[in-house]
Amino acid sequence: MDDIKDLIDLGEAEEVPTKQVSPEVTGNGEKPSPDMEIDDSQTETVDQKVLNALEYQKRSSGTDQQDVEEVMGSIINRLQAAIRPSSVDAKTGIQLEKIMETFFVTTVNYTRKFDEKDYQHEISFDRSITAFPAAEGPCSLYDALGRNFDQQILEESKLSRYTAIKTLPPILHVLIQRSQSLNSKNGNPVVIPETLYLDRYLDAPHDSPIFRRRVQAWTIAERIADIKAQLSKLEANPSYFSFLENYDASTANIPAPNEDGSEALPPVVNGEPDPSAAAIVEESWDFDGPIEDGFMLVNSEETPNETIPGPLPKLEGLRETYQAIKEMMETELRERQAALEELLNSQKQVSYRLHAVICHRGHLTSGHYWVWIHDFEEKVWRWYNDADVRENHDTAEVLRDLSSSGEPYFLCYVRDEDKKDYVSVLGRQIPEKDHRQEQEQAAAIQVEEPVDRDVRIIELDEEPAKNDVVNNVAGET
Repeated sequence: MDDIKDLIDLGEAEEVPTKQVSPEVTGNGEKPSPDMEIDDSQTETVDQKVLNALEYQKRSSGTDQQDVEEVMGSIINRLQAAIRPSSVDAKTGIQLEKIMETFFVTTVNYTRKFDEKDYQHEISFDRSITAFPAAEGPCSLYDALGRNFDQQILEESKLSRYTAIKTLPPILHVLIQRSQSLNSKNGNPVVIPETLYLDRYLDAPHDSPIFRRRVQAWTIAERIADIKAQLSKLEANPSYFSFLENYDASTANIPAPNEDGSEALPPVVNGEPDPSAAAIVEESWDFDGPIEDGFMLVNSEETPNETIPGPLPKLEGLRETYQAIKEMMETELRERQAALEELLNSQKQVSYRLHAVICHRGHLTSGHYWVWIHDFEEKVWRWYNDADVRENHDTAEVLRDLSSSGEPYFLCYVRDEDKKDYVSVLGRQIPEKDHRQEQEQAAAIQVEEPVDRDVRIIELDEEPAKNDVVNNVAGET
């Protein structure tokens, strides 16, 4: 209850605006302070105050808000600390136990220098894989994961690197990294699929056909990104079209060359030579003084007068050329996307189903969380908040809503073939009554018998001891 009061105080102190009303005189003749001036008509309920406090709650407010990844990491770490390791990895020396086998993914980070052929690698164990939203606009979850796993070229360091998945757990967590520098948040949508195929990110030998297909996919994806970047810079109706279309060489203030190829005279402005054009005339630096013995006179090499080109002709068909180039780029983009989709559609052996989505609304350091959980048995999605639980049987609608905003933060996928063994939704099941036990309880009659102010309970099916009978008779007499 104290936490709720703190949240209410926090929301009132930091974010809830107050409206000034006519000051009233208190009992001691003083006017109330501005902090105490409120509008009774705008009084909020306790629930509204709590929600407002949660929206603007900060980490330094005393009721610290933790990031969802921090909370999940803290829970997993506590479980690991309470479980004995079952084995030790021979290569890394890391202790393995049931928690790591259930949640942790093993990744390999590959790095290669430009002038080398072999890759250097490093193995790591992570409790989630990271997806990075696009800098602008929406993107698919595959594109967001590709920014983590696909090949990256570091020109300054002369390195190429990529990441591959070595082993996958039955329950896979995906963190959508929305935190950016300068305490900002990336709120661009990420399209979340119901089924996630991870074949394209799996580790493979560098001389295998699987790896060659992956390199081919990288090349196509890079070209697609280049075309999209170029198309994003094109304008629907560029402003310079009007200038080029209305350009007239006869009105251009460009001196035409003489018939013999010599330079034309500078243009005349108001009967006087144009000073800007006169400044272009080359100044003479000829030496006319005496030459002493031991000095050598060097004459500059004479260069022929360059012919000044005439005015450009009027350009024709600008819009047609512009539109044709744009259509060529769009056609290539569609062809590249179709080729990439065909290449990746053949890699759908490792499938995971979406089980839960943790969402967040608010700022980077404040806000409110809620969760969607999919009940595979009942085929229903349930929305859990602090106060409400809602149901939605339309999976397409749920995914459409989740994919249209920047609220999803943490995704939980489960291996499709193992979903019934690892996840389930808790249900309130009323236990069946044991009729035999009810009969025994009904047959047992409790009898209170005061003996020296002590209470003794005797059941009918229990034979009283001889001393109890004697004491009972003595007590009656």
